[in-house]
Amino acid sequence: MLWHQGGSCTSQPVDRNNIVLLFNGDLYNEMIIGSDTEFLFKLIEKAKNEDEFLKIFSSLIGPF
Repeated sequence: MLWHQGGSCTSQPVDRNNIVLLFNGDLYNEMIIGSDTEFLFKLIEKAKNEDEFLKIFSSLIGPF
């Protein structure tokens, strides 16, 4: 488990609502508050179709 951002540790994988995310990267998007894994997970949960899903990944900044 890595912990670089946020006020507390996020256990991985994150598993909710039939979505499982194991993320080992760093995101530098300005709107991230807390865990970059939780930030990415919430974006993925909101995606309604493949186009929105692809837009999420094209908007990410950082080494991942």
